[in-house]
Order: sequence, then structure tokens, then C-alpha cells
Amino acid sequence: MTNSSANHRNSALSDLPRLPVGSQSFNKIRRTGAVYVDKTQYLVQLPQMGEVVFCARPRRFGKSLTVSTLEAMFTGQKELFAGLAAEKHLSDPAFTPRPVIKLDLSEVTDFSTKENFEKDFLFSLQCIAETYGLTLRALNPARSFNFLVRDIAQKTGLKPVILIDEYDSPVLGAISNLPLLPDIRNLMSGFYNQIKATDEYTHFTFITGISKFTKMGVFSSLNNIIDISLDPRFSALMGYTHEEFEKHFQPYLSNVSEKSGIPAGDLPKLIEEYYNGFSFDGETRVYNPFSTLCLMQRGEFDNYWMESGSMSFIQKFLKDQKLTLDQFRNMAVSRQFITSPGEIESTSAHGFLYQAGYLTLRKKGADYFLDFPNTEVLSSFSRFLLQDIISNEDKTQNSLKKITACLEREDIPALVREVNLMYASVPYPDYQNAEKRELGEGYYRSLLYLFLNCAGARTEAEACNNLGRSDIVAHYRDWTYIIELKVAEDAARAETKAVAGMEQIHSHRYGNRWENPILVSIAIDEERRQIGSYRCDKPLIPILSRELSNSGEIT
Repeated sequence: MTNSSANHRNSALSDLPRLPVGSQSFNKIRRTGAVYVDKTQYLVQLPQMGEVVFCARPRRFGKSLTVSTLEAMFTGQKELFAGLAAEKHLSDPAFTPRPVIKLDLSEVTDFSTKENFEKDFLFSLQCIAETYGLTLRALNPARSFNFLVRDIAQKTGLKPVILIDEYDSPVLGAISNLPLLPDIRNLMSGFYNQIKATDEYTHFTFITGISKFTKMGVFSSLNNIIDISLDPRFSALMGYTHEEFEKHFQPYLSNVSEKSGIPAGDLPKLIEEYYNGFSFDGETRVYNPFSTLCLMQRGEFDNYWMESGSMSFIQKFLKDQKLTLDQFRNMAVSRQFITSPGEIESTSAHGFLYQAGYLTLRKKGADYFLDFPNTEVLSSFSRFLLQDIISNEDKTQNSLKKITACLEREDIPALVREVNLMYASVPYPDYQNAEKRELGEGYYRSLLYLFLNCAGARTEAEACNNLGRSDIVAHYRDWTYIIELKVAEDAARAETKAVAGMEQIHSHRYGNRWENPILVSIAIDEERRQIGSYRCDKPLIPILSRELSNSGEIT
């Protein structure tokens, strides 16, 4: 890039509004003129839902910004809402600014002992008290909070609004010190009881968090709580809809195109596949706000959301569960599950991942399913599972790079060799465990699916057409690999299985949905736990006039 073109790009970017990456302050965003996707049309409706409203969303999804916006709205900072949906609401003569008690429980972080946790909690409450010229009147958080609400109401003559961010952070944080967990739970339950005990002194309470584990205390303590987490009316409260993305971020695509080398016209579809797909009602889909902002600012595709948080908690929870990737694809769940997915000590792996935001809702008719929301989460989770299976990180990364190169140059024989090396790296006990669980073909398919994901392909499991479903569809650049996988008892039967697989691909027309399909039939020699034979075909595509066929048998 020449200096003049770089200067031109930097000049063009400087003319655009600042991107508030990581900013959780509504006041700062509005005063600096940064990009703000207006969600205030939802916020004015919240007090109409009930006296206490709860909303769960994944980490870095805009919960703190929502709380900050509510604080500005209830305290009547009208100048910050100029041009926004809530401007009319704040200009209504009937609107009355109110005192606000805003408490971010992620700031209470001392889990060494119960006493130290209480001191840390009390410090947060004391900071709020001081803003109103008050002093705490008790030695434990629950009673101190009760007095604080009453004292603020008496001093201001107005019922305050309570805003609690990251309500579940204390309990989730105490997982690292399990002996302390019961004490933290009891303490938090007592605290939330005070919200109910002081309801005659409060105007409205809004609570956010990541999870909905019932033993967190908030649901057992507050029987009047309204949970809008799955309410279709608030499905776009946090995250960006496609319409919002197009409205606010189109001007930044030229920067992404220049830095990534991807034509601007191809970017919207790629960004949608990579960062869109979170759903909180099963139908409305939203972009991950943190990843979207990072992409627009840095101009490069990366797993921003996944890498912004520690995977250690997930690794600890999922340790020794021997998970496969495809077990979480299109997984049917009940309505009862999505509203009450169990407790943190006893929930299933899919319950935990759903709570944490790594799996999201899909709805087909009246039925609900779980799936990975997008390529970012699928890719990162694939790497996490692969690291759990194959401990040699350097060897794994080297093999993945070679698989990527094979996909790029459409070299199926070399791809088969590299996949066999990966199969050979899977520990013997894992294969034994798969056999005990009668996974059979599914385990080999899951591993191949994992390898391709980690190598950078965009994959679909069991992609359907009107005649059936293919095992794996892997998209890489301009090509789409249609893969059918069969398992044979030994090498002698593998060739027959590979031929049958290719016949199935053709008879069921698995490749007809794509312009550039590469049809691949793989037969596993179960005795050697390797690909024993394969068939490859690139059928004639009239639009592109391309044809190639290849076949091979592993000796």
C-alpha cells in the first residue's frame, strides 16, 4: 500500500463516528459522538412490564451499556437522548427524574473468605451511599441495602430505581472456591430478599446477568420478577439486527475490505456468517456487538468475542466429558429446558453451554433446537475440543495448516493423507470410549468435522435437501466440499463402501445446491482407524464449465 492510499484510508476513517469498542458508558458514547445503535425504544417499555424485570444475555453483549442507558434515562439526562427513540418519553411533562441505585456485582471480586467478600460488597454499597451523602447503617450487605433504599427514598422524596448488573457474578466467581459457594449463595439470596422487602420504597428494578440458574437466589427470592430473556418483544434489546448493522456499519466496510483483502461486495454475507446468529427467541437473529465493533475497527476477521474471555471455566466444567462437536448441532430441547436449564452443579453440557451463550436457540414451528450461533463460536469451540483430544499443540497446528493448504488447492489425495495423520493422533482410549458409547461412524464424522472447522472451513453437519442429508458440507473460498463418510470393518471392504458413498451423493443430488461442489466419499477402515478408501468427483457445472474426477485407495 502506498503512503498516499494509506493516508486516504486513514482520512476517510477519521471522518466517520468513533467506534465504541469495549465502552459500557452511555454518557461517554453520546458525549463523544461515537456510534450508538438506538435501543431506547425497548427501554421505555420496561417499567410497563412489571416492578422487577430480569434479562439474561451472554457476556460482552451490551448488558452494562443497557444498564448505563437506563441510569441516564431515569435520572433525566435529556440532552443525551436527542434524536433517539426515548427523547419523546423524557420530554413528556409527566416524566419525573428519579434517584438511581446502580450496582455492578462483577466488581465484588474477593472470594478468599466469606468475611472478605462481605467487606468487598459493603464497599460497593458505601460508594453508592456517598453519592447521596449517606452512610451505611448495618454491618452486612443485605441489611445495609435495605436501609440504603429507605434512606434514599426519604432524603430525595422519590422512590429510587434499582439497576443490578451481572447479578450472578458472585456465585459464578465462587466456583473457583467451592467450599465458599454455599455461603455466597445464602448471602446473595438474603440480599435479593431485600429487594422484595423494600418494594414499597422503589419505583422499578432491572436485573441483568449471564445465566438463569435458579439457585442464584434472585428467582427464589423475588416471586414477582418478570423474565424477558425469551420474550420476542425484547429479542433485539441487545445485539445488532441485520437492519441496524446495515444502517450503522456500511461506511466502515471499505476499511475491512482494504485490510482483509476481501472485496467489499463479498463482506456483508461473510460478516453475517461469522458474527450474526445469536437468537433469544429462536427466530430473531442478532450480530455479536463486541465482535462486530472489533471487526469494523481493526478490519480483520478474528474470534474477538471468544478470545475476550477465559476458557478455563468452561474447560473445568467440561473436563473428561468426551464431547463431540456434532452432538450440539440442531439439538432438540424442550420449552421447559430453555426456561429452566438446570443448576450449575448438575446441568448437562448443553445446558451449561446454552447458559453461557456458546449455544443459541433455533425455532422450527413449535419446536426448539440448540446450535452454535455462528462461525466465530463454532471455530473457537472446535479448537477447544481439539486441544482436549490431541495434546500435541505444535503437531496439531502443523497438520491443520496442511489441511488448509489442501482445501485451498483442492488436493484431495493430500487432504486424505493429512486427515489420516490427525486420526492417528487421537489417543487409543478415546476410540475405545467411542466404541463403548456405540458412536461408530458418528465419532469419525465428528472428528473430521472438527478437523475441517479448525482448518478454517465453514462447515455444516447433515445439510438437507429434498432427497436426504449429506454428512458434512465444508465451504472454503469458492469451493464447497460435499463429504459422505462410511465405516467398513476392514480395508478389504472399504473400497466398496467408498463407491457406495459416491453413488449416494449422486443419487441424492447432495451437490446440486452449490455452484462449485467437490464430491468426496470417504470410507473408514475401522480396523486401522484410518481412511481406507475414497472417491472424489467434480461434476460438470454448466456455469463454470469445470469437470474433474479422481479416486484412490489407501494401501
